[in-house]
Amino acid sequence: MASMILISIFLGLWLRQTYFREKDSLRRTTSNIFRNSVFELQDQLLHRVVIQPVLYSLPDSTEIKDLSFNSWREGGERTSISDIKAKLEADQKGNPSSDQGAIRSRFLRSLAFAFRDLKEQIPDSIGMRNDSIRIGALHQTYQAALEEDNIKIPFQVSRMEKGQELLPNNKGFYTRPMRADIPFGTQYVAHFPRVSALILQKMTSQILFSLLLLFLTGLSFGLVYNSLKQQLQLTKIKNSFISNITHELQTPITSVGVALEAISSFDVLENKERTKEYIEISKLELKRLSTLVDKVLRSAMFEQKNVDINRESIDFQGLLKEVIHQMQIRFQEQSAHVNTQFNGQNFEIEGDRMHLGNILYNLLDNALKYTKEQPNILVELNEGKEKITLKISDNGIGIDQAYANKIFEPFFRVPNGDLHNTKGYGLGLSYVHSIIKKHKGKIRVKSTIGKGSTFYLDFPK
Repeated sequence: MASMILISIFLGLWLRQTYFREKDSLRRTTSNIFRNSVFELQDQLLHRVVIQPVLYSLPDSTEIKDLSFNSWREGGERTSISDIKAKLEADQKGNPSSDQGAIRSRFLRSLAFAFRDLKEQIPDSIGMRNDSIRIGALHQTYQAALEEDNIKIPFQVSRMEKGQELLPNNKGFYTRPMRADIPFGTQYVAHFPRVSALILQKMTSQILFSLLLLFLTGLSFGLVYNSLKQQLQLTKIKNSFISNITHELQTPITSVGVALEAISSFDVLENKERTKEYIEISKLELKRLSTLVDKVLRSAMFEQKNVDINRESIDFQGLLKEVIHQMQIRFQEQSAHVNTQFNGQNFEIEGDRMHLGNILYNLLDNALKYTKEQPNILVELNEGKEKITLKISDNGIGIDQAYANKIFEPFFRVPNGDLHNTKGYGLGLSYVHSIIKKHKGKIRVKSTIGKGSTFYLDFPK
């Protein structure tokens, strides 16, 4: 969990840094495009309202100061109006490169500055102070330039007077203010109020990578956690099995030991009846021990799929009645009420009679073992079109839903600490599940704690 939190924090900081880096890059890009748009409109305005009127209103012999950008001429600190006219006409006839176009733009702006020294010689009809770039034209030109660069976000263009400051805005950003030469000192700025959507769109790959990394990391931790949880559960099952099997093994071994001790130490050989009784006890306990070992080995064989099923046609109703009859003594010992219902006529199935009898015995035996009060068992057999369904219900202690799907696993027993009031090894239902699966059938259980359990067995006809 701590690792997931650290990875999430690291990815969050990385995405935050990437966001601000993209935002700064977008601001630089939009500022450069805005500068070019302002210069383009300014050059058009300079040429239309200043350069041409001034050039043709002054005598050709008029000289002005150096234009600072000497790319158009070599040497000299002043130039005449006639020279400027000639250079402009030559530039209009030619096809200047992008570098030459930039030089021309700088030349026009410098020329406008140079004309400020000629205020007295310029007619009043030529406006140099009141004309300015129109906001609407700048917005249109800037929008077209942005779309060429595949930047489609809303913006606002405004004019800033000299000394005016930008209001802080946390949601978007302003481009760098661009100074225009007409009127002198005027600045223009573009405001982008909503840029998050575009920035996040540009960060799609980084966001998807972060989400994928988080998903894979979470999945890895989940798998590791699930594996550790399963290992812990298996350890608990193993410990429970060892506790149960030790208890079950110890009982017959102790009984046989006591019987042999009595035979050898207390002269019971002289008493044939007592000797016979001890020998019968030893036989029963050894048989019990053999049955336990057989169940463990049989479960291992089923896990390795080494058990063969001897298939034959079986009257499942007759087999069920036979098993119930064999268990009559068990039912009587616990004062159990067993009710049977048979709905149908044909209960023929194909399977192994011995194994099917064993699963019926296991289920009925569980109904007795896991009932604290007087057992009430309902055995219902129903005939369907394609299958036969056996339903065995009891009024036992029930099974927690958390363990309903685990009771068919080998050696699993519903956790009950180290108590051994109910004898078992966690093999019975595993054996039942394996046999039913071998017969292409299905088993399911519905249970409520304190009210009992119902097992459903489906077999193909």
